[in-house]
Amino acid sequence: MLVAAFRRPGGRLIRVGLLVAVLGGCGPADEPLSVRPLAEVGTERISDSWFERTYVDFLIRTGQNDTESNRRGHLENLIDVVLLAGEAERQGVAEDSAFQVFRERERKKALGTVFFHEALLETLPPPTDAEVRQAFARWKAKVVVSHLFYRSEAEALESYNRLRAGKDFLREAQDLYGVPGDSSAGNLGPIGYFETDDAFAEAAFSLEEGAFSAPVESRMGWHIIKSERIIVNPLLTESEYQTKREGIESQFRLRRRKLEGDAFVRQFMDGLEVQANGPAIGGLAALIDDLTLEVNPQPEIASADEMAKRLVIDSLRSVMSPQTVLATYTLNGRERSFTAGDYVLWMEDLPFEEARLRTVRSVGRALRNEVFALEAERRGLENEAADELVWETTRLRLAGMIRNELRVNPGFVPDSLIAQAAIRAGWFDRSVRAADGDTTGMKAALAPIVAEFQLIASLRARTPVAIDSVLFRALEEGLTVVPDLR
Repeated sequence: MLVAAFRRPGGRLIRVGLLVAVLGGCGPADEPLSVRPLAEVGTERISDSWFERTYVDFLIRTGQNDTESNRRGHLENLIDVVLLAGEAERQGVAEDSAFQVFRERERKKALGTVFFHEALLETLPPPTDAEVRQAFARWKAKVVVSHLFYRSEAEALESYNRLRAGKDFLREAQDLYGVPGDSSAGNLGPIGYFETDDAFAEAAFSLEEGAFSAPVESRMGWHIIKSERIIVNPLLTESEYQTKREGIESQFRLRRRKLEGDAFVRQFMDGLEVQANGPAIGGLAALIDDLTLEVNPQPEIASADEMAKRLVIDSLRSVMSPQTVLATYTLNGRERSFTAGDYVLWMEDLPFEEARLRTVRSVGRALRNEVFALEAERRGLENEAADELVWETTRLRLAGMIRNELRVNPGFVPDSLIAQAAIRAGWFDRSVRAADGDTTGMKAALAPIVAEFQLIASLRARTPVAIDSVLFRALEEGLTVVPDLR
């Protein structure tokens, strides 16, 4: 696991990323978004906060190290994104109906992010020294656990009641997993404090040896956890604590924010008095399943998942009435309806497998996103930070649309440039496949890359680009990637 953070010179540690847990693809930041320009591309600006968040995301996704060349390369990539997005707008790509739907979803997502930040994150106090010391002690320890796993809270509660009535935990595990006589039923072995699901770990490390928990919801489902044995590390030195404190505090803040965020969402949603329309959601689930099988009869092929998802969403728009009410709820004393049209708007951002297999949960996730945006609008939170988020995501989308178009239709690319690209890519040196020597295949693979390079070169030639070198050096000096603490 890698925890990435920035420390502004003379400032406190900042976790970058926006509302990952709450709005899917966005996650909460510890401070309001900065819009200080790191670079100016024509009349557009690249903020230091956009660079920070996307660069750390790049490091986490790729596993690469923070280097001067990676930092510079990432900034140049963002400049290319802004240039390509501007070209997309000049070509009228932004008028595409699918892009308009995307923009509206991003607007609502940004509003939800700002609302979550204001309603919860700004109210969280910093961890106390006692809390960080307890997290340090738990990080140094291990807990040997067994668990019972359920797909629903109701099943977990039934089992919990049997355990409270005196049923042996091991016998319950044997019955649950269908392994009579297996003395290891449900045993997970030793777990580390920061090595498993947040809610699961907090419950496990809060138990006394031999005790079991009430049902706990994790990302996977519901668990009842038993602490079989606590392996305490007797060597807890002040010097190690001071050395590790910053990394422990960062991990602890992230965990508490995730758990507090989950609790905030549950409490907020409970107050809406949501009434689900079972028949309508059941019909939606059947329709999604039918359409998935129709467009992708082999869903196990991972590469086809995104295409299948887009085709299903397009089909839903054409075959399901957008006015179909999936749920009703009360927000600020007013009864409202959440419709199939509302759900489809959010669907592209939702886990596809959840939409297929746990449609009620997927609808609930989309409803949560919708009401967060509505509450932000009610509070008048359409501000500069929200606008900046929308601008950033639409730049990335528009640039992606131009790149996709070049893959399909790169236009005329001179053979001389194809040959240069092939030499630089070591095309003829590779012997992985026989097709490497195929000129037709080489042109098909390299022409879009060369076409994109030519387009960006021409855009840079006629667009002034200015980089704030002082701010960029400050970011270079301030970047801290906190390594895995295990």
